[in-house]
Amino acid sequence: MKVRFSEAAAQRYDVVLAYIREQNPLAAARMVAAVNRSLGRLRDFPLIGSRPREFPGLPLRQVIVEPYRFLYIIEADGRTVTIVDVWHGAQLPVEPELPAP
Repeated sequence: MKVRFSEAAAQRYDVVLAYIREQNPLAAARMVAAVNRSLGRLRDFPLIGSRPREFPGLPLRQVIVEPYRFLYIIEADGRTVTIVDVWHGAQLPVEPELPAP
């Protein structure tokens, strides 16, 4: 299974990392390592993530890398996981834009 970021999610993740890196470069490196481990598990186990309670009608799943939530979908081809949004745990959720089928 391939794991990729949508353009919007990649931009949000870049902003998150830039902020953390500015505050504490070592924490940013730890965050990147933790995210890579979690998203790496999605390659083998795409259903490992839970469903976010905020949007029960959407085909979303999430993995949590404290304090961030990575929302993703499993593409119709069954071979790709797309990260569609990245939220801080204290952030009020907004429905993410899903890629066109």
